[in-house]
Amino acid sequence: MAMSPRNFARLFRGDTGETPGRFTERVQAEAARCTLEQADLPIETVAKECGFVSVERMRRTFHRLFNISPHDYRARIRSTLLN
Repeated sequence: MAMSPRNFARLFRGDTGETPGRFTERVQAEAARCTLEQADLPIETVAKECGFVSVERMRRTFHRLFNISPHDYRARIRSTLLN
């Protein structure tokens, strides 16, 4: 890209309104949320496939972004689909 990481982060934030790290984390969380809705994979597998370094990181991200744990989110979606 022929620019420093600091300059890239500044330009990225200016264009998107969020840092590259927050953007990546949000995209990973959205992918995990969709996977939890559509597949019956273990939470550990979902975390790994969506790029989280650990299940704990995914859980913390879910709590921060969606105010719910991945396990509870899956349970809520399943109960909604069954009703």
